[in-house]
Amino acid sequence: MYEDAKKDDRILDLPFTRRLTALLIRYDGEVSLCCEDDTCTFDLGNVFTQRIEEI
Repeated sequence: MYEDAKKDDRILDLPFTRRLTALLIRYDGEVSLCCEDDTCTFDLGNVFTQRIEEI
């Protein structure tokens, strides 16, 4: 269905900047790579035990 949808080339060429402006931090302090990483399998770090600069 997504492949059949008309896409505006001006939007597709924009850089993805969310990763530069936000961290996804769970209730226990674990940082998720993305909204699909519910179990924090990438082990990016924990804000309760590490500084943001380290993560």
